Amino acid sequence: MTQTTRLPSISVITCSLNQCFFLEQTVRSVLSQGYGQLEYIIVDGGSTDGSVDLIRKYQNSLKWWVSEPDRGQSDALMKGFGRASGELLGWLCSDDLLVPGALELVARAYAENPGAIIAGDVVMFYDDGRPERLLRQRNLTFEAMVKIWEDSSFHSQPGVFFPAQAFRRAGGLDLNLRYCMDHDLMNRLVRICPVVYLKSVIARARVHSACKTGAERVKMFIESTRVSRRYWGELQSASPRSCAWRMNRYLAWVAAGQLCYGQPRAFFPILRELARSLMGRVAAPNSEHIHRPGAGVCGVCK
Repeated sequence: MTQTTRLPSISVITCSLNQCFFLEQTVRSVLSQGYGQLEYIIVDGGSTDGSVDLIRKYQNSLKWWVSEPDRGQSDALMKGFGRASGELLGWLCSDDLLVPGALELVARAYAENPGAIIAGDVVMFYDDGRPERLLRQRNLTFEAMVKIWEDSSFHSQPGVFFPAQAFRRAGGLDLNLRYCMDHDLMNRLVRICPVVYLKSVIARARVHSACKTGAERVKMFIESTRVSRRYWGELQSASPRSCAWRMNRYLAWVAAGQLCYGQPRAFFPILRELARSLMGRVAAPNSEHIHRPGAGVCGVCK
Protein backbone atom coordinates (compact mmCIF):
# COMPACT_ATOMS: atom_id res chain seq x y z
CA MET A 1 0.00 0.00 0.00
CA THR A 2 1.34 3.43 -0.90
CA GLN A 3 1.28 6.40 1.43
CA THR A 4 -1.30 8.08 -0.81
CA THR A 5 -3.85 5.25 -0.52
CA ARG A 6 -7.16 6.68 0.63
CA LEU A 7 -8.31 5.24 3.92
CA PRO A 8 -12.04 4.82 4.62
CA SER A 9 -14.15 6.79 7.04
CA ILE A 10 -15.26 4.64 9.98
CA SER A 11 -18.37 5.02 12.12
CA VAL A 12 -18.35 3.40 15.56
CA ILE A 13 -21.58 3.16 17.57
CA THR A 14 -21.73 2.63 21.32
CA CYS A 15 -25.07 1.95 22.99
CA SER A 16 -25.35 2.05 26.76
CA LEU A 17 -27.79 1.87 29.64
CA ASN A 18 -26.64 2.62 33.19
CA GLN A 19 -23.07 1.52 32.46
CA CYS A 20 -21.37 4.65 33.77
CA PHE A 21 -18.84 2.56 35.69
CA PHE A 22 -17.41 1.18 32.41
CA LEU A 23 -18.49 3.76 29.85
CA GLU A 24 -15.64 6.24 30.14
CA GLN A 25 -13.03 3.55 29.49
CA THR A 26 -14.93 2.57 26.36
CA VAL A 27 -15.26 6.14 25.12
CA ARG A 28 -11.60 6.92 25.71
CA SER A 29 -10.51 3.72 23.94
CA VAL A 30 -12.34 4.93 20.83
CA LEU A 31 -11.48 8.63 20.90
CA SER A 32 -7.81 7.96 21.68
CA GLN A 33 -7.40 5.98 18.44
CA GLY A 34 -6.13 9.10 16.71
CA TYR A 35 -7.82 8.04 13.47
CA GLY A 36 -8.61 11.11 11.43
CA GLN A 37 -11.72 9.79 9.73
CA LEU A 38 -13.48 8.49 12.83
CA GLU A 39 -17.15 9.22 13.42
CA TYR A 40 -18.23 8.27 16.94
CA ILE A 41 -21.86 8.04 18.00
CA ILE A 42 -23.26 7.18 21.45
CA VAL A 43 -26.85 6.08 21.99
CA ASP A 44 -27.88 5.99 25.64
CA GLY A 45 -31.13 4.34 26.68
CA GLY A 46 -32.11 6.94 29.28
CA SER A 47 -29.54 6.21 31.97
CA THR A 48 -29.96 7.54 35.50
CA ASP A 49 -26.50 6.69 36.87
CA GLY A 50 -24.47 9.67 35.68
CA SER A 51 -23.83 8.36 32.18
CA VAL A 52 -25.40 11.43 30.57
CA ASP A 53 -23.05 13.80 32.38
CA LEU A 54 -20.13 11.64 31.27
CA ILE A 55 -21.28 11.70 27.64
CA ARG A 56 -21.64 15.49 27.76
CA LYS A 57 -18.02 15.66 28.87
CA TYR A 58 -17.01 14.22 25.48
CA GLN A 59 -19.81 15.60 23.29
CA ASN A 60 -17.53 17.89 21.28
CA SER A 61 -15.72 14.80 20.00
CA LEU A 62 -18.90 12.98 19.02
CA LYS A 63 -20.74 13.02 15.70
CA TRP A 64 -24.05 12.63 17.55
CA TRP A 65 -25.45 11.37 20.82
CA VAL A 66 -28.82 10.93 22.45
CA SER A 67 -30.22 9.72 25.76
CA GLU A 68 -33.78 8.44 25.55
CA PRO A 69 -35.69 5.21 26.17
CA ASP A 70 -35.47 2.56 23.47
CA ARG A 71 -36.62 -0.98 22.76
CA GLY A 72 -33.27 -2.54 23.54
CA GLN A 73 -29.79 -2.90 22.09
CA SER A 74 -30.84 -3.51 18.49
CA ASP A 75 -33.10 -0.47 18.49
CA ALA A 76 -30.39 1.71 20.04
CA LEU A 77 -27.80 0.56 17.51
CA MET A 78 -30.14 1.17 14.60
CA LYS A 79 -30.65 4.74 15.82
CA GLY A 80 -26.91 5.18 15.73
CA PHE A 81 -26.42 3.54 12.34
CA GLY A 82 -29.19 5.74 10.97
CA ARG A 83 -26.98 8.75 11.79
CA ALA A 84 -23.73 7.20 10.57
CA SER A 85 -22.08 8.24 7.32
CA GLY A 86 -18.87 6.19 7.46
CA GLU A 87 -17.86 3.76 4.72
CA LEU A 88 -17.13 1.16 7.40
CA LEU A 89 -19.38 0.47 10.38
CA GLY A 90 -18.86 -1.24 13.70
CA TRP A 91 -20.13 -1.12 17.23
CA LEU A 92 -18.58 -1.36 20.65
CA CYS A 93 -20.62 -2.16 23.73
CA SER A 94 -20.24 0.22 26.64
CA ASP A 95 -18.14 -2.25 28.63
CA ASP A 96 -15.75 -3.25 25.82
CA LEU A 97 -12.60 -1.57 24.50
CA LEU A 98 -10.69 -0.96 21.29
CA VAL A 99 -6.94 -1.54 21.59
CA PRO A 100 -4.59 1.27 20.51
CA GLY A 101 -4.16 1.44 16.74
CA ALA A 102 -7.14 -0.81 16.03
CA LEU A 103 -8.93 1.52 13.62
CA GLU A 104 -5.74 2.13 11.62
CA LEU A 105 -5.31 -1.63 11.17
CA VAL A 106 -8.94 -2.02 10.14
CA ALA A 107 -8.79 0.91 7.74
CA ARG A 108 -5.63 -0.28 5.99
CA ALA A 109 -7.02 -3.78 5.62
CA TYR A 110 -10.19 -2.37 4.11
CA ALA A 111 -8.28 -0.10 1.73
CA GLU A 112 -6.50 -3.21 0.42
CA ASN A 113 -9.76 -5.18 0.29
CA PRO A 114 -12.60 -2.74 -0.50
CA GLY A 115 -16.04 -4.16 0.10
CA ALA A 116 -14.83 -6.79 2.57
CA ILE A 117 -15.79 -7.50 6.16
CA ILE A 118 -12.74 -6.92 8.37
CA ALA A 119 -12.51 -9.37 11.27
CA GLY A 120 -9.88 -8.88 13.96
CA ASP A 121 -9.21 -10.99 17.03
CA VAL A 122 -10.61 -10.15 20.46
CA VAL A 123 -9.30 -10.70 23.97
CA MET A 124 -11.93 -11.64 26.55
CA PHE A 125 -11.06 -10.38 30.02
CA TYR A 126 -12.81 -10.97 33.31
CA ASP A 127 -13.50 -8.57 36.17
CA ASP A 128 -13.13 -11.41 38.67
CA GLY A 129 -9.48 -11.93 37.79
CA ARG A 130 -9.72 -15.09 35.71
CA PRO A 131 -7.06 -15.45 32.98
CA GLU A 132 -7.73 -13.67 29.72
CA ARG A 133 -8.79 -15.63 26.63
CA LEU A 134 -7.88 -14.99 23.02
CA LEU A 135 -10.88 -15.21 20.69
CA ARG A 136 -9.91 -15.78 17.06
CA GLN A 137 -12.44 -15.13 14.33
CA ARG A 138 -12.65 -18.18 12.09
CA ASN A 139 -14.59 -19.69 9.22
CA LEU A 140 -17.12 -16.88 8.88
CA THR A 141 -19.15 -18.42 6.07
CA PHE A 142 -22.91 -18.68 5.73
CA GLU A 143 -23.02 -22.47 5.96
CA ALA A 144 -20.70 -22.64 8.97
CA MET A 145 -22.44 -19.84 10.88
CA VAL A 146 -25.91 -21.31 10.38
CA LYS A 147 -24.83 -24.83 11.37
CA ILE A 148 -24.07 -23.87 14.94
CA TRP A 149 -24.16 -27.52 16.01
CA GLU A 150 -20.92 -28.14 14.10
CA ASP A 151 -19.00 -25.50 16.09
CA SER A 152 -16.80 -24.85 13.05
CA SER A 153 -17.19 -21.08 13.05
CA PHE A 154 -16.42 -18.40 15.63
CA HIS A 155 -17.48 -14.77 15.58
CA SER A 156 -16.77 -12.09 18.18
CA GLN A 157 -18.68 -8.88 17.47
CA PRO A 158 -16.29 -6.22 18.90
CA GLY A 159 -13.65 -7.29 16.37
CA VAL A 160 -15.83 -6.97 13.25
CA PHE A 161 -16.25 -3.99 10.91
CA PHE A 162 -18.40 -4.13 7.78
CA PRO A 163 -19.17 -1.96 4.74
CA ALA A 164 -22.05 0.45 5.24
CA GLN A 165 -23.51 -0.38 1.83
CA ALA A 166 -23.59 -4.09 2.68
CA PHE A 167 -25.20 -3.38 6.05
CA ARG A 168 -28.02 -1.48 4.37
CA ARG A 169 -28.39 -4.05 1.63
CA ALA A 170 -28.65 -6.80 4.25
CA GLY A 171 -31.42 -4.94 6.08
CA GLY A 172 -29.57 -3.90 9.22
CA LEU A 173 -30.23 -5.39 12.64
CA ASP A 174 -33.35 -7.32 13.57
CA LEU A 175 -35.14 -5.30 16.25
CA ASN A 176 -36.84 -8.40 17.63
CA LEU A 177 -33.59 -10.03 18.74
CA ARG A 178 -32.21 -9.31 22.20
CA TYR A 179 -29.00 -11.36 22.20
CA CYS A 180 -27.97 -12.66 18.78
CA MET A 181 -28.60 -9.68 16.53
CA ASP A 182 -24.89 -9.66 15.66
CA HIS A 183 -24.80 -13.32 14.60
CA ASP A 184 -28.01 -12.89 12.64
CA LEU A 185 -26.57 -9.87 10.82
CA MET A 186 -23.38 -11.76 10.01
CA ASN A 187 -25.41 -14.62 8.53
CA ARG A 188 -26.66 -12.10 5.97
CA LEU A 189 -23.47 -10.08 5.52
CA VAL A 190 -21.21 -13.03 4.71
CA ARG A 191 -23.39 -13.82 1.70
CA ILE A 192 -22.69 -10.33 0.36
CA CYS A 193 -19.07 -9.68 1.35
CA PRO A 194 -15.81 -11.60 1.54
CA VAL A 195 -14.14 -11.72 4.96
CA VAL A 196 -10.59 -10.57 5.64
CA TYR A 197 -9.02 -11.86 8.86
CA LEU A 198 -6.54 -9.50 10.51
CA LYS A 199 -4.88 -12.09 12.79
CA SER A 200 -4.29 -9.22 15.23
CA VAL A 201 -6.13 -8.27 18.42
CA ILE A 202 -8.18 -5.13 17.88
CA ALA A 203 -10.66 -5.24 20.78
CA ARG A 204 -11.10 -6.37 24.37
CA ALA A 205 -14.43 -7.80 25.54
CA ARG A 206 -15.20 -7.48 29.23
CA VAL A 207 -17.07 -10.17 31.15
CA HIS A 208 -18.67 -9.06 34.42
CA SER A 209 -21.58 -10.11 36.58
CA ALA A 210 -24.14 -7.87 34.87
CA CYS A 211 -23.24 -8.46 31.21
CA LYS A 212 -25.69 -10.36 29.01
CA THR A 213 -23.09 -12.86 27.85
CA GLY A 214 -22.69 -14.04 31.42
CA ALA A 215 -25.91 -13.32 33.30
CA GLU A 216 -28.26 -14.42 30.50
CA ARG A 217 -26.16 -16.96 28.64
CA VAL A 218 -28.87 -19.66 28.51
CA LYS A 219 -31.39 -17.26 26.96
CA MET A 220 -28.68 -16.21 24.51
CA PHE A 221 -27.98 -19.83 23.60
CA ILE A 222 -31.66 -20.58 22.98
CA GLU A 223 -32.05 -17.48 20.83
CA SER A 224 -28.99 -18.52 18.81
CA THR A 225 -30.62 -21.85 17.98
CA ARG A 226 -33.79 -20.11 16.86
CA VAL A 227 -31.88 -17.67 14.68
CA SER A 228 -30.20 -20.66 13.04
CA ARG A 229 -33.62 -22.04 12.10
CA ARG A 230 -34.36 -18.89 10.13
CA TYR A 231 -31.81 -19.88 7.47
CA TRP A 232 -32.17 -23.65 7.17
CA GLY A 233 -34.16 -23.40 3.96
CA GLU A 234 -31.30 -21.47 2.32
CA LEU A 235 -28.53 -23.99 3.03
CA GLN A 236 -27.08 -25.81 0.04
CA SER A 237 -25.62 -28.76 1.93
CA ALA A 238 -28.48 -29.81 4.20
CA SER A 239 -32.26 -29.96 4.17
CA PRO A 240 -34.40 -28.35 6.89
CA ARG A 241 -35.35 -31.84 8.06
CA SER A 242 -31.73 -32.93 8.52
CA CYS A 243 -30.96 -29.61 10.22
CA ALA A 244 -33.80 -30.21 12.68
CA TRP A 245 -32.40 -33.65 13.54
CA ARG A 246 -28.92 -32.23 14.09
CA MET A 247 -30.26 -29.34 16.15
CA ASN A 248 -32.19 -31.72 18.42
CA ARG A 249 -29.07 -33.78 18.97
CA TYR A 250 -27.13 -30.58 19.70
CA LEU A 251 -29.71 -29.39 22.24
CA ALA A 252 -29.61 -32.78 23.97
CA TRP A 253 -25.81 -32.70 24.10
CA VAL A 254 -25.72 -29.17 25.56
CA ALA A 255 -28.44 -30.00 28.10
CA ALA A 256 -26.56 -33.12 29.22
CA GLY A 257 -23.41 -31.05 29.61
CA GLN A 258 -25.18 -28.58 31.89
CA LEU A 259 -26.44 -31.44 34.04
CA CYS A 260 -22.98 -33.00 34.27
CA TYR A 261 -21.50 -29.71 35.40
CA GLY A 262 -24.16 -29.23 38.06
CA GLN A 263 -26.06 -26.40 36.34
CA PRO A 264 -29.75 -27.28 36.75
CA ARG A 265 -30.85 -23.70 36.09
CA ALA A 266 -29.30 -24.00 32.64
CA PHE A 267 -30.34 -27.63 32.11
CA PHE A 268 -34.10 -27.24 32.43
CA PRO A 269 -34.62 -24.32 29.98
CA ILE A 270 -32.55 -26.13 27.34
CA LEU A 271 -34.45 -29.37 28.01
CA ARG A 272 -37.74 -27.50 27.54
CA GLU A 273 -36.46 -26.08 24.25
CA LEU A 274 -35.51 -29.59 23.15
CA ALA A 275 -38.99 -30.88 24.02
CA ARG A 276 -40.64 -28.08 22.03
CA SER A 277 -38.29 -28.78 19.13
CA LEU A 278 -39.09 -32.51 19.11
CA MET A 279 -42.79 -31.66 19.02
CA GLY A 280 -42.26 -29.20 16.17
CA ARG A 281 -43.32 -26.23 18.27
CA VAL A 282 -40.21 -24.07 17.78
CA ALA A 283 -40.30 -21.57 14.96
CA ALA A 284 -37.69 -19.16 13.69
CA PRO A 285 -38.19 -15.74 15.32
CA ASN A 286 -40.23 -13.20 13.41
CA SER A 287 -38.00 -10.55 11.94
CA GLU A 288 -38.40 -6.81 11.98
CA HIS A 289 -36.27 -4.46 9.92
CA ILE A 290 -35.04 -7.04 7.45
CA HIS A 291 -35.39 -6.62 3.68
CA ARG A 292 -38.03 -8.78 2.06
CA PRO A 293 -38.93 -8.83 -1.64
CA GLY A 294 -41.50 -6.14 -2.36
CA ALA A 295 -41.25 -4.69 1.15
CA GLY A 296 -39.67 -1.44 0.01
CA VAL A 297 -36.79 0.30 1.74
CA CYS A 298 -35.98 -0.46 5.36
CA GLY A 299 -35.67 2.28 7.98
CA VAL A 300 -31.90 2.55 7.94
CA CYS A 301 -31.94 3.18 4.16
CA LYS A 302 -34.22 6.20 4.33
